[in-house]
Amino acid sequence: MLDFLARVIASLARRMRHVIVLMHARKNSRESIKRRQGNNILVICYGNIYRSPLAEYLLKKSCPPKMFNIDSAGFHRKENRPCDPEYLKLLEEHGYDLSEHRSRLIMSSDISWADIILIMDRYNWDMLKTMDENCIRKTVWIGALSNKKRVEVDDPYGKGYTFTKGIIGDIEVCIQDICLELSKPRI
Repeated sequence: MLDFLARVIASLARRMRHVIVLMHARKNSRESIKRRQGNNILVICYGNIYRSPLAEYLLKKSCPPKMFNIDSAGFHRKENRPCDPEYLKLLEEHGYDLSEHRSRLIMSSDISWADIILIMDRYNWDMLKTMDENCIRKTVWIGALSNKKRVEVDDPYGKGYTFTKGIIGDIEVCIQDICLELSKPRI
């Protein structure tokens, strides 16, 4: 009984922490972009086979290549996984080709390298904070710079065609807004 109660209390505490973090995500993300020291951008999601490779791809297409260094990684332990074949077909409909992408595990050297760490959701935030609490100052929530979208972009893994198509659209809008912010002169 005590074990169950402890889990419930821990879960409630985590949810409250997430509410507070999400309340400040837009402001903190803008501050992270303004105080960055360089132009290395690391995009992360859990598996590095859906959201982060697409965001990486779109950032590389939209940001000046000589100005930004962009990479992606994830927390899933199994590396070298390709994007799901059905997802690749859906991306083709948008004119995107991620057929060469292979997943990789985020390392502490990635965190050190990055000036901006672009995350998708609160689970990414928790995992990242566990790896290196100080890197949270470099964190930018993917939807935080968009007034049109939520701060988080949900994981489409196993959620079907329509849901995944919506997530692709969300990522497209969010990346456009991030690129606009990155193009502003730093003071």
